[in-house]
Amino acid sequence: MSPATTEERPGAASYGAALYLAVIQIAFVTTWTVYVVFLPGLVKAAGLPAHVGVWLVLLDQVIFALMDTAMGFAADLLERLYGRLAPLIVGLTLVSCLAFLALPWLVGAEVIPAAARPILLVGLIVVWSVTSSVLRAPPIVLLGKHAAQPRQPWMVALYLAGVGIGGAVAPYLGGVMTGHDPRLPFTLSSLVLLLTVFGLVLIEHLQRGRAASSAPAPSPPPRPDWWLLTLALVVGGGLMAVGFQGHFFLNSKALYLQFAEPSDLGHLMPLFWVGFNLALFPAAALARRRPELVTAIGGGVGALGALVALGAPNLPLLIGAQCVAGAGWGAAFMAGISAALSIGRGGREGLTLGLWFSALAVAAVGRVVVVVSGAPKVEAVSQAVSLLAGVLWGLGAIPLLALAGAAWWAGRARR
Repeated sequence: MSPATTEERPGAASYGAALYLAVIQIAFVTTWTVYVVFLPGLVKAAGLPAHVGVWLVLLDQVIFALMDTAMGFAADLLERLYGRLAPLIVGLTLVSCLAFLALPWLVGAEVIPAAARPILLVGLIVVWSVTSSVLRAPPIVLLGKHAAQPRQPWMVALYLAGVGIGGAVAPYLGGVMTGHDPRLPFTLSSLVLLLTVFGLVLIEHLQRGRAASSAPAPSPPPRPDWWLLTLALVVGGGLMAVGFQGHFFLNSKALYLQFAEPSDLGHLMPLFWVGFNLALFPAAALARRRPELVTAIGGGVGALGALVALGAPNLPLLIGAQCVAGAGWGAAFMAGISAALSIGRGGREGLTLGLWFSALAVAAVGRVVVVVSGAPKVEAVSQAVSLLAGVLWGLGAIPLLALAGAAWWAGRARR
């Protein structure tokens, strides 16, 4: 066997693992869609006022913001002590799926006393949110620690394709499931996710077998400037995420309704995610050496698309702007994860990724707070929020440009 063939096989296997993780993300996003669609009915079945649903969404986003960093740290610790992450991911996903599965079956069950139903609803949501955080940073750590750095952006792109596909089909699934018995979709989505995640044990076993059959690469020490680089990545990514949250979740529907009917939204809203997916692999090719720079460029492109969408005079231009905004977010998201893996090399990959995902979750918390405050219902405030989303999205590129400059200077000094 030639040396070239020997190197190709691990690469192909790693890409297969990334594709498998993409399928897991599709299943994960589907469970979130099921949750959001049926949450109002669950709140009603628990005997709570309808407005409590928004607060529950806020609660699970706060939990994500806290748990992403904790899960990233745990992934680093377990990888360092035992060299295994799959048992953690599978075990917590089992708990997550059981809690999720129980929601429609127990909250509205007649055998449950009415006074206990609100406590049961909140308790199950908390358990589900805490444990499902294991499907964000740790799987990427599992993937990234067993792949050469130049291949990581391609594998992250495959992984995020699952997120994009899940986001694209979410409006369609929401329309199909509305008004139906929640028990069947909750059961199916839980079982599909759980069965899919069990495959991670085999993936990790194969990766460890390949690592044992070859000479282990020396692990570099953690970077002395890790905290400063991570701060720039998290601040920049957080600002971009605020822009994305404001534009897609608060602005997009109203922008489309200027030119289209509400029944058309199921076809129009996914166009953002079409742009997201189309940008992933071209951006991955550019991010092999300078992921920080690609993250900054993606932020600028996304901000441009969001701002153009605000002033679009017709539907075709609005669609184009939405696709550009989605492409910018896809490039920034993918390259940001690649940059986190690069910055965290030496045993801090999980923590860096966890902080990155926590920043995105904090942005989601901010969006829910804005909705709860009622600000979008005030026209003047709504216009200001719409413009601010695009501006913050663009401002997020500035720390990333500084990060790219620092990476370029460090590379020049090593030569």
